Amino acid sequence: MPGYRKISSELKAKAALEALKDEEAISTIASKYRIDPKTLRDWVKNSKRIRLLFLIQKLKKNIKKNSGKKENQIKELKNLIGEQTVMIDWVKKKYREAGFQWENEPHGW
Repeated sequence: MPGYRKISSELKAKAALEALKDEEAISTIASKYRIDPKTLRDWVKNSKRIRLLFLIQKLKKNIKKNSGKKENQIKELKNLIGEQTVMIDWVKKKYREAGFQWENEPHGW
């Protein structure tokens, strides 16, 4: 094929990164690297997709990490509620053992 040349991954990455900076027009960068502007636009689109994939993976990790923290917080709160329930039951028992009672004692005491 006349006019066809193999372009290295390094050159593709360099040109795409330069285009992503938005400091020069795509056509200027394309002519600088002797590539078709449409091809460079495709590389830029692909690099944006790759970047999005990395961001999605990072978000998934953060969500997983934070959900683990929340699960631990929920466990701690349940333990605290359990401890307080035991204390309240103990106070109720001691209250009755001491012979105290007041009017309108809450139902279930």
